[in-house]
Amino acid sequence: MPRNPQRAFSINPFHITARGVNKEPFKIPLEEVWDIMQDYLFFISKAYEIQIHAFVLMRNHWHLIASSANGHLSSAMNYLMRDSSRAILHEAHRINQTYGGRHFKSELATTSYYLNAYKYLYRNPVAAGLVDKCEDYQFSSLSGLLGARKMHIPIVEDTTLFSNYDLQKLLGHARFEETQRYAHLTPEHLAKAINIVSFGGPNLPAPAKPAPAAVAEVQKSAEQVAKAPVLRIVSNT
Repeated sequence: MPRNPQRAFSINPFHITARGVNKEPFKIPLEEVWDIMQDYLFFISKAYEIQIHAFVLMRNHWHLIASSANGHLSSAMNYLMRDSSRAILHEAHRINQTYGGRHFKSELATTSYYLNAYKYLYRNPVAAGLVDKCEDYQFSSLSGLLGARKMHIPIVEDTTLFSNYDLQKLLGHARFEETQRYAHLTPEHLAKAINIVSFGGPNLPAPAKPAPAAVAEVQKSAEQVAKAPVLRIVSNT
């Protein structure tokens, strides 16, 4: 059955989802799938200039809200699907495929549509009976935004819940630069991103090899981030 036609280019966010073969769980622990998806989401955000608004990983599928100002979203998703599948299969020592088909995406053309998709995405673990509160689910970008765990998925400013200033005050940081540390990567994740060489997609030209000085500057920044203390939220209840 053919898909409904979609506009070739839109700056609106899209709700994107992909599911495992036969709706079966991923063949490796979810923590390992989360690490793989973080690496590739970080990579497409930089290589394809994709804005990532929210991400939730479930036992056999994932949800993503993302947008692109340059028309590279489809190419980025093709890359993400192909190479994350390869990485998961490699870790599982399996062949063939990870996903049951292509990704599906819906354009969030209105504020109401966006907010409904946003709520549906973050409440998915609650609806599945995995947690009582959406902020308690660890394989969600919300957990990283709230400082409950380190995350290197570069989420754009989430004004649906709070502004950068609100998040800074919530986490008790003196400067927003401290808050930004929790959306940055460690040197290990930087090395993974640098060593991903297949960009894929017809709309994105093959990039030139990064200059050693530029790589060194990014490595220096990542090392400084890694030395920052880990924030832990302690409940008063």
